[in-house]
Amino acid sequence: MILKDVRLYGITGRHIFATWYKAARFLQSGLLDPSPIITHRFPLAEFDQAMDLIAHRECGKVLLLP
Repeated sequence: MILKDVRLYGITGRHIFATWYKAARFLQSGLLDPSPIITHRFPLAEFDQAMDLIAHRECGKVLLLP
């Protein structure tokens, strides 16, 4: 990475909360639409089925709904 002049940015320490607030603003304003990556929705009662799907890597993002 050093020889190829590549920069990596991550979230650490106190910046993580600022990142969550920015993401929330993007979602609330409609600038970010996460629906294309959500592949499955499960009621919370079907938690085990959702976790099995995730463990076998047969999904994108999974929502657990109350």
